[in-house]
Amino acid sequence: MNRTTFEQPLPDMLKPLMSKGYGRSSGPAKGFEFVQAFPAGSVSTTADDMTRFMLAHLQEGSYGDVQILKPETVRLMHAPAFGATHFTNAMALGFYEESRNGHRIIGHGGDTEWFHSDFHLVPDANLGFFISYNSAGKGEVSPRSALWARFLDRYYSYQPPAGRKAPDASGDIRKIAGRYLASRRSETNILSVANPFSQAVVSSNSDGTISVSPFKNFAGEVKRFEQIGPMQFREVNGQSRLAWKTGGDGSMVMASDAPYAVYQKVGIFHNGLLHAILLGSSLAIFLLTLLLWPIAAMARRHYGRPLEWTVWQKRGQMAIRVVCLINLLFIGILIAIFSADIPKVILTERYDGWIHALQVLGLLGAAGSLVVAYCVFRSWQDARIWIWTKVWGGFVILGSAGYVYFVLSWHLLNFNLNF
Repeated sequence: MNRTTFEQPLPDMLKPLMSKGYGRSSGPAKGFEFVQAFPAGSVSTTADDMTRFMLAHLQEGSYGDVQILKPETVRLMHAPAFGATHFTNAMALGFYEESRNGHRIIGHGGDTEWFHSDFHLVPDANLGFFISYNSAGKGEVSPRSALWARFLDRYYSYQPPAGRKAPDASGDIRKIAGRYLASRRSETNILSVANPFSQAVVSSNSDGTISVSPFKNFAGEVKRFEQIGPMQFREVNGQSRLAWKTGGDGSMVMASDAPYAVYQKVGIFHNGLLHAILLGSSLAIFLLTLLLWPIAAMARRHYGRPLEWTVWQKRGQMAIRVVCLINLLFIGILIAIFSADIPKVILTERYDGWIHALQVLGLLGAAGSLVVAYCVFRSWQDARIWIWTKVWGGFVILGSAGYVYFVLSWHLLNFNLNF
């Protein structure tokens, strides 16, 4: 594999051979992509070199007349090492199972920012398949996955055997319905803010099947699954499989045909929908607090009703508005960052100072919630303040409490930037 390297940037002899990467095919070409989590994802290779790699694995570690790996080493690498359930695919060593169309398939896929690759081995058919794109393409369907599935259907046609349908699947469906978090996630740092918005949702259908929100077919439609065994489901008119198991503590885990992650059922305190409503309501209250400020001032001027507040009252109301503004800025900047380019902005030390500065802003806003509560409580004790101002102050307290709960639940103020 003379045109394959983990070096970043590329050696001079390989630079002329490097494909350009694209965020969009209609956009400008990108420069050489540095992968921070090297060596994972950082290899630069050619299709020709990958054919040699595949042949060596299909030939129990030999290529040509050279034995590179011992046959028993190759067999160990290819064998199942761990599977969440016996019904779904398992992890191997460096590979994972992708079995389909009646064949045991192992492989590995991956994505960087600009490149998207898949590698498959079908040992019993002596087949290797490698593909790499230099742009993600449009839409929700992965072109490489669709091409591989169509290739198998054309050359290895297959009809899944009928499963043993449960006489009454409603009991199992009630147990498994709900929201799930992928085990492959950030847990204790700022990136965990994506967790409430990326949860899988298992829901029941009127025909006795279930749907799982992130799993879509090549038409972009959410797949439907029917039960064919105890806590085992298979895609209607397809081959994808799902299985559930419960832990000793009553926890529920969903396994799919992608064995590099399982999905853990979440309770009410980590329910993504509730957290989204909580955050949205809090931000709406903050925004209305700021918008009503000039509107109220214009109304008072129009009706000739000047605001007869003490200096303390004016300062208290101003402090509340400043805290609302800080909280809106913190979340707004976070949204802008995550909407732009997470790996480039977050996962490099170059931006640590900026992220910490943003977290200081968030910390000021969270601490400012105590100021909000103090100012509102004092206003409630003042008979001269309009009743509706007091009522709105109560909403601002609730919004501040919800906001603080959200930022603490998803570790937005954790200053440890180890990812």
